[in-house]
Amino acid sequence: MRYIAIFLLSLFSTFVSAETIQYQSTFEGIQVGMSTLSDITARHGEPSKTQENSNNIRYSYDEFDVTIQNATNRVNSIIIFDRAYKDVNGISIGTPEATVRSIIGAQSSGSYAVDWNNGLVYWFAQGKVSKVVLAYELRK
Repeated sequence: MRYIAIFLLSLFSTFVSAETIQYQSTFEGIQVGMSTLSDITARHGEPSKTQENSNNIRYSYDEFDVTIQNATNRVNSIIIFDRAYKDVNGISIGTPEATVRSIIGAQSSGSYAVDWNNGLVYWFAQGKVSKVVLAYELRK
């Protein structure tokens, strides 16, 4: 009986850990999961705005925002508004939603689509990409 419990526990542990995927994306010298606020300010200067949330702090710059996780003091996400940015899929701000969903194979639902292979979240407004988020971790 003890071996069955250990086996079931190991299966459950594998299942839970398989749900979280980590990524190593970069933008303008900032790497998700690695860069700190001092890394960002050394390269981009002081943010124009700071907003505290329940478990992170969001720092705003002209063409992007970053969120830094309180628990790790590392970049958790990079939110890109820069119209000149093209991601690994060739997608940029203004790309039609249907094109994005076709490229990444996402079903139509909600105001965003997730590229699980690259850790990207596309947000839509008026049928077009309004921001691209590079995530450090996504839970499937």
